[in-house]
Amino acid sequence: MSEESLTAEATTATATASSTATTSGTAATATESQIYVGPNIASERLNRFAVFKNGIPTHMDTVLAACPAVGKLFVPVSKLSETLARISKTGTAYNTWYSQVTAYLQKGAK
Repeated sequence: MSEESLTAEATTATATASSTATTSGTAATATESQIYVGPNIASERLNRFAVFKNGIPTHMDTVLAACPAVGKLFVPVSKLSETLARISKTGTAYNTWYSQVTAYLQKGAK
């Protein structure tokens, strides 16, 4: 994958993720339910494929601040299939974010 296409994908993915991320301690409003596609985060009681109807819960602010990649892994339910394909493809933005969350958890995240 070329650097230009990776940058374009990251820009698109960031725009999608930022529309779902929490800002200043308040959950963003979303018209479509969001699904978390990252690894389980037991300390936050966040499981892969958990669906959120009203944005990301504010209790996630701490983990989002410690590992911003977590916020990138909340996607609209309609994008689930596409996002899972991107996570499994090495070099994509979603694959990188998933790896960052895994590394964060392996460091003993609380």
